[in-house]
Parts: sequence; C-alpha cells; structure tokens
Amino acid sequence: MATIYYRSDRQMWYISYSVAGKRVRRAVSHDRKEAERVLAKVEATLELDRLDDLPGHRAPVKVADYFDFWLDWVERNRSPRTAQRYIEVARHFRYFCSARRFSLLRDIKPEHLEQYKAERSKHIAPNTVAHELTILNVFFNTAIQMGYLTDNPVAKVHRPKRRYTTPRYLTGDEIRRLLDVSSEYERAVWTTYLLTGMRRGELENLEWRDIDFKRNLITVRVRQDFQPKGREARGIPLHPDLKPVLKNVPHRSDRLVFATRSGGRLRHFDRNFKRCCQKAGIDGASIHTLRHTCASHLVMAGVPLRTVQDILGHRDIETTMRYAHLEAEHVGSAIAKLDLL
Repeated sequence: MATIYYRSDRQMWYISYSVAGKRVRRAVSHDRKEAERVLAKVEATLELDRLDDLPGHRAPVKVADYFDFWLDWVERNRSPRTAQRYIEVARHFRYFCSARRFSLLRDIKPEHLEQYKAERSKHIAPNTVAHELTILNVFFNTAIQMGYLTDNPVAKVHRPKRRYTTPRYLTGDEIRRLLDVSSEYERAVWTTYLLTGMRRGELENLEWRDIDFKRNLITVRVRQDFQPKGREARGIPLHPDLKPVLKNVPHRSDRLVFATRSGGRLRHFDRNFKRCCQKAGIDGASIHTLRHTCASHLVMAGVPLRTVQDILGHRDIETTMRYAHLEAEHVGSAIAKLDLL
C-alpha cells in the first residue's frame, strides 16, 4: 500500500511505499493534487505487479495479440473511414515493432516511439507524423483502459507542430456558377454543405428527426450506426435560406434527408461534385471545399473563431486557426475605413 504525506519543513509532499520488502520514500510535488495523481499511478503499478504473480491472473499481453485485439476494437468503435486510417497506421507501427522483436506490449518505451517518429519523418510530412502519433496515443490509451498497461509511452513523446495550409474555398461567383450547373437535388445538397459546414459523413447520415424547423436547429447526433468525428453531438443553427431548401427536398427516404431514388444512402458525392465543378469551370475544389467555404465566409463575415469552432465541431481551436488569416484581413479592411486625417 502506498501513502502520501506532507513535510512542512520542506513544504513538499512525499510518497511512501514498499517494494520487495523495502520501504521507498521520495519527494513528489508541492501540490497535493499532483501528489495524489502520482499516488494513484504507483498504487496501480504495485497492484499489477502483485496480480501478475497470482494464479489465474491474465499474463502481460503480447504485442502481436494486442494488435489483433486493437484492430478488432477499431472496426467496432470507429467509422469505416476513420478505421481505415487507423488500420493503415497500425500496419506501419506493427512492422516497426516486428523489426525490433518486441515481445510484450509493456516493452515499448517512449524512446522507441521517438525512433518510430524519426523513421516515419523520412517518408512523410510533419503533419502526417503528428497525426500518426495521435492515433498511436489512442492505441496505448485503449491498452490502459483494458488494464494491459499503466503508462502511455506516446504521452512522453514530442509531437511535430502541425502546419496548416490556407484552405481552398469558393468565392461568391464560384458558388453561383456551381449552383447554376447543378440539378435541383444537387443544389440542395451543395447548399446544405455551404450553410452548415457539415462533414461528408455527417451529411450522408443526416436524418429528418435531426432537423427542428420550429427551433431552427440541426443536430449532429451520435448514434449506434454513426459516430461523428470526435464522437460528440453538436447543434448547428438552421440558416434562413436553408430552411425552405430542406422543406422542399424530395422525401426519398423516411429516415435520411438525402438519399438515392430507391431510398439508399448516397455514395457519389465526390463524383457528382467534380462533374459540376468541371461544368462550372471551377478548379482545385473537392467536396470538402464546401466545408472550408462555409468556415471561410463565416470568418470573413466577422464571426469569432470560437463560434466557428463550435459550428464546425473542431475539438481543437488550432484546427480552426487555419482560417485566422481571413479574420486578420477582415479586421484590416475594417480599420482601413477610418477617415480621421
């Protein structure tokens, strides 16, 4: 059993515990909460060490076995697109672990993750390295939740700072040209993208029950068959111009707002959007450009970045900061209107 105690003469919290019959005492922190966090971690470690010696207790998990478990976990707990990316990163990391012949999961230390980062940096951009480390963070956090580990080695690895390029967005003229060459149903889809900033998966899974015409609110819900990125629900205000568009969308499905003529899920957003862009003479745009367009025009209209973050469902404000230059341009143009001299 571990305990913490305070020494007023040193104004320091200490932890005390026994290992192999020997008493260990060491300084922890000036802060009690930090000392309590260390206490919890030490107690968990001591408990695992004791349990490993008990008959019938689960043995330390092997690296190969945990990979099999985690890949199955990913397919059950992540959307198909997200799972595909997780599996791709796991393939690279599995090769790395195999080359170093790690036997047990707990053998993988922070220095090994630093080696993995260095190797991957030779082949991929810093943004991609940072993204892979984020996925591996989930990999090890899941192991902690399952009781296989007590520490996450990724937590001690410095991640490359992400560099965001200026997103491509459609101008007002390009939006008009896009809508002019699109069918009525396609215009409804593009308009919903533009006036909500929803992700593709969110729009594909948008249901009639998610739209509250009385409260002028669209809700992105977490459901058993669909989890939005970040696995968090959010509300998006229903734009006045979008309201009549959605009310007049043909009901091809009793459940889905946008569906095929037979009521199935739409699967050809990219192909149809590219065809419309080609007709309209719009270059360098993808379906995700519509989400960037919504965000960019919100910022240029003076909407605070924090509000844009909430509308788009960004977990990290740094992701929204890619639009900050537009905010600066907006403020600059506003101050230039001063005529004092």
